[in-house]
Amino acid sequence: MSARSIVLDSEDNIYVDESYSKSVIKYSPSGDPLFAVGKVDNPTTTQTYTGKLAIDEDDNLYIANSSKKHIDKFDSQGRFIKTLGSGTDVGGEIEYIIEIGVDGAGNLYVLDAKSVFSTTQSVHKYSSTGEYLQKFDVKQAGPSWNPNDITSMAVRKDGGFYTVYDYHRQILQFDANGVLVKKFAGHGGGVDGNLHGTAVRLAVDREGNVYACDDHWSERTVNKYTHDGRYIRKYGQEYRFEPPIYDRKNNIYAISGNISAYDIEIHKYNPSTELELRFAPVFEKEYFSSPSSMLLAVDQDENIYYLKQNSDKQQIDKYNRTGQLVNTLQVSLVHENTTYGSVKGMFVDSKGIIHLVKKTTDKGGIYLSRLNQQGDMVGQPIRLGKGKIHFYSLGYIVFDDLGFVYTQDSRGHRIRKFSPYGDLLLAYGDTSLNKEHNGGNFSVDNHGNAYWSVQHNYSSERAIDIHKHNGEPSERLVVTNGKVGVNKSGTVIAALLFDGTIALYKRKQAVPQSYITGKIFTPTNNLCEPESSTGLAGIVVKAEPGPYYGISDESGSYTLAVEPGDYRVSQMLGNQVGIDVRELCSTTIDVAATQAGNFAKGPDFWNKVTLSPYLSVSVSSTRRRRCFESTTTVRYENAGFATAPDA
Repeated sequence: MSARSIVLDSEDNIYVDESYSKSVIKYSPSGDPLFAVGKVDNPTTTQTYTGKLAIDEDDNLYIANSSKKHIDKFDSQGRFIKTLGSGTDVGGEIEYIIEIGVDGAGNLYVLDAKSVFSTTQSVHKYSSTGEYLQKFDVKQAGPSWNPNDITSMAVRKDGGFYTVYDYHRQILQFDANGVLVKKFAGHGGGVDGNLHGTAVRLAVDREGNVYACDDHWSERTVNKYTHDGRYIRKYGQEYRFEPPIYDRKNNIYAISGNISAYDIEIHKYNPSTELELRFAPVFEKEYFSSPSSMLLAVDQDENIYYLKQNSDKQQIDKYNRTGQLVNTLQVSLVHENTTYGSVKGMFVDSKGIIHLVKKTTDKGGIYLSRLNQQGDMVGQPIRLGKGKIHFYSLGYIVFDDLGFVYTQDSRGHRIRKFSPYGDLLLAYGDTSLNKEHNGGNFSVDNHGNAYWSVQHNYSSERAIDIHKHNGEPSERLVVTNGKVGVNKSGTVIAALLFDGTIALYKRKQAVPQSYITGKIFTPTNNLCEPESSTGLAGIVVKAEPGPYYGISDESGSYTLAVEPGDYRVSQMLGNQVGIDVRELCSTTIDVAATQAGNFAKGPDFWNKVTLSPYLSVSVSSTRRRRCFESTTTVRYENAGFATAPDA
C-alpha cells in the first residue's frame, strides 16, 4: 500500500487514499476493507484521486480530484452524491487543489495553489449543497527568490481555518470570514514550537487543537498547539542522532540535535542500550557563532571530547564520565605558515594524546597533528601520503584504536588506510565514472575491517557493505540506514536510520582470530639483547600475506590479530621530524599461527633511535594596509625531540 492521505470518521473507520490503485479504500477500525471508490471498484473509470480527503460531521466523504480540478462527495457507504468546484459555480477557477477541509456546518474549504510565484493563493468556500460562497486571499509575501507558498490548511468546526507557509514556516489563524486573527510558530532557531521543514502538514482535532507535522530531516515530529497558537508539546522521535561511536567497553555515544540552532545533547548508552548519561555541552553563542560541524571522541577512561568548529575557530571541550566540563582547548588554525581548514577526524589514544586530521587551504592537503592534554602540539604535523597523493571530494575520516587513519574520498567511493606516520598502506574502492554505489559514511573496527554505508545505483536499496582488512568485500547487510558505526571487535553494528534512531545488529559470523606477539627494543649498548635493552613504543609491525598491522605499546610489545595461517612479520620504520629510527638487528621470520585463539611467538626487533632538535619558524601578521598600524609576529620553536645546544 502507498497511502498519501488518511482520515477517520466519527466511528473511527479509516479512509485511505491509495496512490498505486488510484482509489480511496474504507477500512473498519479492526482493518477489514469495507468499500473502495475509484479504480478498485470500477476499473473503467477515468476518475483518479490525489490524496486530499475530508470527512464532515455526517461522515460524508470528500475526495479531491486535482486533474479534474473538482471535489467529489460520497456518503458513508461510498455512494456518489455531488461534484463541487466545476462549471460556473466556482467564482474563480481552481488551478490545483492543495488541501480540502469541512467545518461543523458541512461547508467545504478548498486551498487553491494557483501556480508557483503566483501573486495570489486562495481558499474557496462552498456550502454543504455545493453553492459557491466566498473566496479568501491568504497569500503571504516572501523574499524575491522564494514565493512562500502555502503547504497545508486545516479547518475548525466554527469555520475558522489555519494555513502554513514554506518559507516563513508561520501558521496563520483566520476566522470564518477569512480575517487574519493571529500568526504563530516560525522558522527554526531552537524555539519550542517553531518549524524547520518546507512541506509542513496541518490538522485540527475535535477539541480545536492544532497539529503541525514537521517533515525536516532534523525533526520529523508533530507539534501540538492550542486553538490560539500556544505551544503544548512535541510528538514523535525525541532524539535525532549523528553517527554513533563506541568506546573500548562497548558503550555507545551519539550527538543528538541541531547544531545550527545551538540545540545539542550528548548521549551515552551502555552495551544493554540503557541510557547512562545525557547532557548538553557548553555553547557560548556570542563567542562561537555559526557553528558548522562537530566531532566526538572518547578516551580509555570514558572522558568525552567534543570538537565544535566554524570558519575561524576550532575548540575541543573535554567532559568527564559524568558530563562535567573538565577542560577547553583552542585548536590553532595556523602552523609554520600553513593555514588549516576544518578538522575531519579526531581520536584520543591510550596516553591521552589527541589526534586530529585537518584539511588545509591548499589543494588536497590533509595533515595529521597531535595535541597533549594542555593543547600543545606534539611533534610536527604529518601530511598523509607524504605529499605524494591527493584527495578528491574528501568525505569521512576515522581512526582505529592503534592510531591508523582511514580516509574516504572520490565522492565517497574510495577508502585509504594510513599508518600513524602518514604512510599509505592500502587503498580500495571504485573511483571510475561507472560506480556501483553512492558512498555514505563508514566506520572501522580494530581488525581494520571497514563498514561502509552505501546506496546502490539504479535502485533504492541501501546497505552496509563490509570489507576485510585488505579491502576485499566480505558481506552485505541490507538495511535502510543513513550512517553506520561499529564496536571495536566488529561484533555489533550500529546503523543510524533515516528517522534519526539507532538500530543495533549483531554479526552472525565473526572471523576466528589468532595472535602473533613480539617485542621491539632500543639497546643501551648496541647489543641486541633483551637484558640490556628497553621497550620502544610506536613502531608499526606488518604481517604478510594480508597485510595485517599492529603497533608497539609503551613496553615495546606488539600483538597482531590474524586469521590462522603462515605469515612473515616485519616492521615499518616511519621517521618523524626530530626522530631517526634505524634497524640494528633484523630478525624477520616466518610465523605459523595455526589455531584460532592461540598466541604464536613472533620476531623481536632492535632499533637505534637518534633524537635531534628541529627549528620551526612561523610568521603571522594582522591585516596590512598603507598608513595603518599592523603587527607582525615571528614564532620560533624547537619542535624536535632533543635540546638544541646553541639555542
